[in-house]
Amino acid sequence: MKKLLLILLIVPFLSCSDAVVSDSTKNFEDNRWMQSDVKSFSLELGEDISTGKLVLNFSHVYNPGYTNLPVAIAITNPDGATETVMANLELRTKSGKDLGSCTGDICDLKQIIKKSVPFKSGTYKVTVQHGFSGPYLPNVLMVGVVIEKLGI
Repeated sequence: MKKLLLILLIVPFLSCSDAVVSDSTKNFEDNRWMQSDVKSFSLELGEDISTGKLVLNFSHVYNPGYTNLPVAIAITNPDGATETVMANLELRTKSGKDLGSCTGDICDLKQIIKKSVPFKSGTYKVTVQHGFSGPYLPNVLMVGVVIEKLGI
């Protein structure tokens, strides 16, 4: 019985998990992201990552009035090459279930932009621009980008 208990206590620490290497966030005044406001992030990596991912974090008010959000993410790597990734953040399923983690009236959504790719050490510049059709995106709290090392 003691061996079983010991195994149950040790196994969670042996499982692989992803580790945040660098992250940056921007908050929004009055919960509005203006159409012309391109958010810029600088992520510094002190070491090469053989297998990692770039994640977009997005926080919004519960039931924000839209179910998806088109975004354009431009990623400039340390050698100066730039890649643009178009993504569609899905906030809810077709049946109305939230895809983010909601606590009270705040929902946090994570979407992988690039996965299982190497990242060289140095500074990455990332810009995020939304494609909402109005003059501003309402009910948004925060947007951020994270580089994570996979399977540590």
